[in-house]
Amino acid sequence: ISQRFSLKRTNRHSLRRPVQSTSPDSPANRGDIIEMEDDVFLSPNKHDRRINTPLLITDKEEALECYRRMVERSNQKTPLTSTDSSEWFGVNTLVRVGAHDLRSNLRTPASLAREQNIKIQLESLPEFTPWFIYVVTLAQVVFLCFMLWSYGGIQSVGLSPYTTHQNNTPTLHSSLDIVYRTVTPNIWLGPDENFLIKNGALFSPCMREDHLINIKYTNIYSKEDSSFVCCQFESINRNWVGYTTRQACLGYGVVLASSNCSTYTDKNPMYTHKFRPCCTNVTGGCILTSQEHCIFLGGLWQESTETCSQVNCLSQICGMNELTSKSSNTPYIVEANQGYRLITALFVHAGVIHLILNIIAQLILGSQIERTAGWFRILLIYFIAGIGGNLISSVFVPYQATCGAGGPVYGLLGVVLVEFLQSYQVVVNPGLEALKLLVVILISLFIGTLPYIDNFAHIGGLIFGVLSAYLFLPYITFGKFDRGRKICLIILAFLLISFLFIVGFVAFYIVQGTDWCKNCYYLNCIPYTSTMCKSNSIDL
Repeated sequence: ISQRFSLKRTNRHSLRRPVQSTSPDSPANRGDIIEMEDDVFLSPNKHDRRINTPLLITDKEEALECYRRMVERSNQKTPLTSTDSSEWFGVNTLVRVGAHDLRSNLRTPASLAREQNIKIQLESLPEFTPWFIYVVTLAQVVFLCFMLWSYGGIQSVGLSPYTTHQNNTPTLHSSLDIVYRTVTPNIWLGPDENFLIKNGALFSPCMREDHLINIKYTNIYSKEDSSFVCCQFESINRNWVGYTTRQACLGYGVVLASSNCSTYTDKNPMYTHKFRPCCTNVTGGCILTSQEHCIFLGGLWQESTETCSQVNCLSQICGMNELTSKSSNTPYIVEANQGYRLITALFVHAGVIHLILNIIAQLILGSQIERTAGWFRILLIYFIAGIGGNLISSVFVPYQATCGAGGPVYGLLGVVLVEFLQSYQVVVNPGLEALKLLVVILISLFIGTLPYIDNFAHIGGLIFGVLSAYLFLPYITFGKFDRGRKICLIILAFLLISFLFIVGFVAFYIVQGTDWCKNCYYLNCIPYTSTMCKSNSIDL
């Protein structure tokens, strides 16, 4: 994709060739050598006039040289062939080349003025080093290394969740119980879901006050204080006490007179408050169990609290900054405000393989674009596509943890798509090149059906990338009509980007729907195994 559609790229310093011209004043006839100081436009074979430049990067000096040759031929009243007009490819964006503007056989006063204007625009085009792409890529590599070091390795690798068990575990049912848990592997050679969420992955319950989650846990925990009693589990271990329902307690032991188990154990040291809250669900779910069972489940043991209604599980699961409870009477209802995950998720990757794929795409596409567009424009395109893609993802799959720079990468693909649509007339075999671009997009969408990767973020990034290309990339104009057309496109792109962001934020924070597209389930996860997609959903 980084190359000019099927045509190889020449090293920027490797080609120096004389320019042949019939004019006695030409540099070639004076013995001068024209140095190609950047990616050149023509094949080293002088008989091969096909374009030979990366997709989004053109060489200003070569464009000016081609312009000079065209002026010389116009002066000589010689026809300008189609191969000559296709030598020049404009500049990195909204340019239609090879059309009537540069294919006139004779120079007129109007065409002379237009040529002079184009020359001035070409001479003013700067060239940049892709520092932004280098810095972003380095930050993503460093952050993944830090995560793997903090996690202590990688999660088990695979697609299908599997079940494991542990013997002799204390539970509310037995002192030597067999307990089970489902393990979700990570195909990308990285940490588990809980760790990704705690380190900034995209996860809606940490970003907003989620209505569905609050309703669910309010219905569960509001009845807990009135229905739970302090129980001595005589049939399991007579020295264990803990909270459970009155009915369950009568099946395992006796109800203690004290309503507070901690107070009872303080007065009676021979007893142990064995069963306490354990946060086990990434949306803030909680159960009462033993510490041994909680650790096996990969949960968060709450040693200082009595019941789940006293615990702010979501704050501990989300990590980052602390999420405060709305009220001391309802600590399980939190004021989630980690909207910055729309940005941090761009730097968090699910594993080594995931990072490598994104790095390859970023360096190939992003560095080529930045060389002409500059660091500020590529920064705007990168983050608008990334944040916009993550916003779309949060709206459509709010309870699935996702991460990675897929949105920005698709935004860069959107820039490529815009460039192709604007210049297909001078591309050798445009149908084949369009097919290649389509294949790359389809392969990326296939990757998006795997765990922790989100196709909604990919599609959203592509849309925002296309609009950002029209809005931010530099361009040259061919007359007043062409300039007016491109100004209209810029205004339209700005309005569409603003509209999509407003609608996205309203849908995410206020409407909070979960069934926007019931038939889009397989767009984001294809069940390659019988249990794969089940692990990516949360039952509320």
